Amino acid sequence: STLEAAEPLLRARPALAPLARALAAHPDYRGHAQLRLPARASGAWEALDGITGQLSPSDAVTWSAGLRRLRAVCEVLGERYTDATPVEVAVMVEAAEAEVRALCEWADTGARPDGELLVFSLRLPWRVRWGAGLRESARRAVTQLLEHHAHDGEAERRRRTRLTHAVLDPPYPLPVAVTRPRPRSHSHSQPGPHPLPHPLPPPRPRVRPAEDERLAPGDLPGPWGSVLVRPDASGAIWLGAGVPYVAPFAGHQRELLAEGGAPELPSPAEWLSRTTPVGVGVIEVVGRDAVNPDAALHEPLAADVADPAEGLDGLAVVVDTELRPWLRRAGGSEVSIPVYGSCALIGRTDPAGRLLAALADAHGWDLTGRYEPTPAKVSIGAPAGAATTATVLPRVAFPDGTVLAPRRWRIDPGGPGGAASPAERYLAWRRVVEALGVPNPAYVRTGPDTPELLIRTDSPLIVRSLFDRLPPGTPRLELVEPAASPEHWPLTDEAGAHYAAELAVDWACADYWTEPPHGTGRPT
Repeated sequence: STLEAAEPLLRARPALAPLARALAAHPDYRGHAQLRLPARASGAWEALDGITGQLSPSDAVTWSAGLRRLRAVCEVLGERYTDATPVEVAVMVEAAEAEVRALCEWADTGARPDGELLVFSLRLPWRVRWGAGLRESARRAVTQLLEHHAHDGEAERRRRTRLTHAVLDPPYPLPVAVTRPRPRSHSHSQPGPHPLPHPLPPPRPRVRPAEDERLAPGDLPGPWGSVLVRPDASGAIWLGAGVPYVAPFAGHQRELLAEGGAPELPSPAEWLSRTTPVGVGVIEVVGRDAVNPDAALHEPLAADVADPAEGLDGLAVVVDTELRPWLRRAGGSEVSIPVYGSCALIGRTDPAGRLLAALADAHGWDLTGRYEPTPAKVSIGAPAGAATTATVLPRVAFPDGTVLAPRRWRIDPGGPGGAASPAERYLAWRRVVEALGVPNPAYVRTGPDTPELLIRTDSPLIVRSLFDRLPPGTPRLELVEPAASPEHWPLTDEAGAHYAAELAVDWACADYWTEPPHGTGRPT
């Protein structure tokens, strides 16, 4: 990989979560429907502008004026952050947060918002060009990951189980039709009804077939997906989570990545169109109750949208015998594949959104759960007080050195966190991480739905901030080893400093479309 100088870029914008909570505080607006953020938007400003059309003329003027003031402050912050002093940056941040609070308080008649009010996106002062060797290593590692799960069979079994529960006992009823297996010839005779295979078949034996053995349809990972990859300087690959969604990172960050003279990036919608065969429609699934509405921002994927807030009348589900669900509009003959383009969880409170999310998920494998090897339980004594318990999960790697799951340590936070003072808490923390052999730095995660943060485990300030911000009742802290030590991180600047890197590798499986659903065309 090589580094090229580029202009650093900071973009500041309001966080959508507090504004969404403020708008949702009232069940109706002036006798009409509750104000809502748009079902999908490329960015936060577009989402907030979408509120304006729902307001009365006088309220629209107030809302638009507040957005203009907020945007002006955020733009100045982005332009000046490289040469401003820390005090000047703090003043600009406070001014932007004051505008966010004013909008929230106006929407919620005086309630003070909580949580983070601003989101910052930073592009470092260089552009990375990955060499052919790393590209090939990433391609080989992702292929190996998908083949491993195909031959293991557990990811496919989980996919079928989730879909079976969603369709057989749906929280939101939709008409369901199930098709018979089609002959291997390209017959277009109308398939008749066929019962769902329930209960599910047992998992396949965990035996790796010969390299040239053709995968059965149930062994295919789906039409597309995205896998996180962490390389090191030697070219070794550490695999992260994988999701069955269409370019979720590229769609979320495309606006920032494309600024400042960056090379033209492919649009996720264009990529989706190229990888979907003629005759198969695309319906984008959206939700109004995303756990993190900021993470749900992404470029639109398709013109046809299934929005739970607008109802699902006229939609029917067609499930083929591989338990892959398709959608069909009333009166139409074309089947469409449901797609989702974000990693934000939807369907928490909305049964219709939960069903749509399950249908989109059911075309691929969710690999967000790491491989779970046999753990070891350990207890670390303390000079005074109770011992700290921890679970140690070893590293799991393929024979060629590609890491399927890094080493992890799950620690009871009540041990170090129960110390009487910050200084004693830090010393207790250091005893635990040193006894466990946790590297420095390491990733930390405070819950299953929280992102990993790379931290210095020997920093008193970071340790104090970590425990001070820990939600009450947190059952465990999970520490994860990074991809190699800092001196072996893959990126090096002119001064010789090393940097870690994480890539989102989007993949497509052409074989998925060799047997399209009835009535569709062949891939072009």
